[in-house]
Amino acid sequence: MADTGKPSEQGVFNVSIKDPVERIQAYIDGYRLDPHYAGWDVLLMRHTKVISARKTNAVNTGAEAFVVFEIEVLPEMCSSMGNGHGGFIATLVDNTTTMAAAPLSEEGFWDFGGLSRSLSITYLRPIPQGITIVSENMVRSVGKRLTAIQCIMKDKATGKILALAEHNKAALDASVRRKAPALFKI
Repeated sequence: MADTGKPSEQGVFNVSIKDPVERIQAYIDGYRLDPHYAGWDVLLMRHTKVISARKTNAVNTGAEAFVVFEIEVLPEMCSSMGNGHGGFIATLVDNTTTMAAAPLSEEGFWDFGGLSRSLSITYLRPIPQGITIVSENMVRSVGKRLTAIQCIMKDKATGKILALAEHNKAALDASVRRKAPALFKI
């Protein structure tokens, strides 16, 4: 995805951007283009690509929103055995499921990434270095304060399911801004 030219403040969905793909890309760019951000997820955010994003009819689809991402598994994301590290996969799930709420966000409603309440991942197969992961994210329920999001990670080449995840989040008022610890400033 090309640079939108409008990066968002980190952790905030720019609700003035109406297209959900562009809104998510601006969110990613808030991390990707910040030369001072060196947080745990910086490598992941710099390589994650949003493929599609849309609101859906929960009555017909069982989901309020559906968002798809891709990321190549780089050596820096792997364990010593040459497979995607469990911590990398957990961070990928955390970030992609958070961004899945973007198509639903409005001023004062899920316009900030929120806080994790629970994150559950079932790893089904090794995730070898060099493959491209397709992360399919479905917002199953969204309310004023809580949301439930599911994620299916697949191997792009084979379509095999690699991991299944569920992420429950609590809304955080966008007026509460995250402050990066001095440790993460360059």
